[in-house]
Amino acid sequence: MAERLGLEQVVNALHAIRLDCLLEGALAAFDCDLIASYEERQAWWWIGAVARHRVELGMVDWGHTWCKMWCSIAEMMFTVSLSTAEGYC
Repeated sequence: MAERLGLEQVVNALHAIRLDCLLEGALAAFDCDLIASYEERQAWWWIGAVARHRVELGMVDWGHTWCKMWCSIAEMMFTVSLSTAEGYC
């Protein structure tokens, strides 16, 4: 429907803002100590998923670069928490 009304760019911009807010909220949960140690892996998975969706929108702006960085960090942290959970560290 957005394509028919010529609002596709507006919808994509709103979706990007929504994903930015979700990412900010997930990162703020760490700052507020709302993530227990047993939830860290799931939290990093969520951060990675949100950041990946934001990057996939293809809107090249500061948020795009910011989310690409968080994709890498989330992937690394998920891997570290996975290896810690399995007793490798």
